[in-house]
Amino acid sequence: MKHCNQILILAALGMVFLTSCEKDPVGQGEPEPITFEEGIFISCEGAFGQGNASVRFIHPQGLVNGDIYSQVNSEDLGDVLQSLSFIDEKAYLVVNGDKKIVVVDQSSFEKQTEITGFNSPRYLVESDGLGYVTNYYTDYIHVVDLGTNAIVDSIDLGKGSDLAMKSGNTFWTISPKEWMGSDVNHIYSVNLTDSTVDSLEVGWNPSTWACDEGSDMLYVYCQGKEIDNGDEGAQIVSIDLISGEVVNTHDLGYTNKTSVVSYDSFRDRVLFSQEDGIYSFDVNTATVSSNPLIPITDIDYIYSIAAFPASGEIFVGDANDFSSAGDIFQFDTDGQLIGQAQIGIAPNGFYFE
Repeated sequence: MKHCNQILILAALGMVFLTSCEKDPVGQGEPEPITFEEGIFISCEGAFGQGNASVRFIHPQGLVNGDIYSQVNSEDLGDVLQSLSFIDEKAYLVVNGDKKIVVVDQSSFEKQTEITGFNSPRYLVESDGLGYVTNYYTDYIHVVDLGTNAIVDSIDLGKGSDLAMKSGNTFWTISPKEWMGSDVNHIYSVNLTDSTVDSLEVGWNPSTWACDEGSDMLYVYCQGKEIDNGDEGAQIVSIDLISGEVVNTHDLGYTNKTSVVSYDSFRDRVLFSQEDGIYSFDVNTATVSSNPLIPITDIDYIYSIAAFPASGEIFVGDANDFSSAGDIFQFDTDGQLIGQAQIGIAPNGFYFE
């Protein structure tokens, strides 16, 4: 599986889900054993400090009820599941609050080991057998030998790091921004050959991004900044990952708005959330839809978005109040609701297998 951003792993799967929340037994015997080789993984981070993170799974026949990690391993996953990465038939579950990465077999979801020694792990990206792990509250990117599952090195970024992705031999990351006490207007890159660090100027306070691997383009959402002599508004900044240069900056016309984003390869657009719904940014014309593609009606707090590459269906995670069960919604490519279901606490990512 190839990881493009925090919520999207490309696949080819045709399915409509949310028809049922239970797997029906086959015949009169035990329920049919489920393997996790075809479907959608959903990471649910859980409530901070409560140790109730979970992983849910949508099988082509319907939503598998309950947390697949605890069902398979008879133990809780831990505190705050930040992200999942899939490498060589293994899944790496980055558990931020417990400062660990849990390694499981992707097909069975049986636990293999834990990787520890982190301060605040967020995302893991693989290159040549090494895992590069961002850390929220430290200045270092940890380097993990994925053969021995041990931290073997670190790269001094000079600041905390959050989102992560790799293009060619370059590792890219966004640093936490205003909530860490400062405004920033750069994203950061690491040359994986010699571990040299560089930066690229974008808009103020880049907070998230979406990647189109097909054209090697990265779309960075920048929140903007309130300043005394005129605000700098939110922007979508388009970056050519081959050249490492900004090729377009689109002003959104407002300031300091958070967002969740995803790339929709079916329609060549970036989906991003605002207070009144989910909008689309057409990458070919560099224009934003005048009205929400998906208006907010029954959604309390948009926490994750993903577009299914084979059909363009849009999946949305609703965190509700972050302490009780969340919800997931499925829309068609035109934004019409197909179905919805209750899920774990704070669904923060969809991963298509």
